[in-house]
Amino acid sequence: MGQIINSVNNIYIICEKVAIEKKKKQLANARMDGIRENDPKLVENMIKMLEVGAHYIGDLTSVFNKQDEF
Repeated sequence: MGQIINSVNNIYIICEKVAIEKKKKQLANARMDGIRENDPKLVENMIKMLEVGAHYIGDLTSVFNKQDEF
């Protein structure tokens, strides 16, 4: 369980740092402080963090795929 939580936190932190650097307000404003095993909303917060990560990873994937067109 701890490894899963750490992985979700790490994915979120990486995406958040990149988003802030790129000034993506939507993601930067979704700031969360990380989750822990005793979090009463553990699953809900993990889902939110993964959604933020998925959104940003989707953006990166689309940019990566479009670079082949140039």
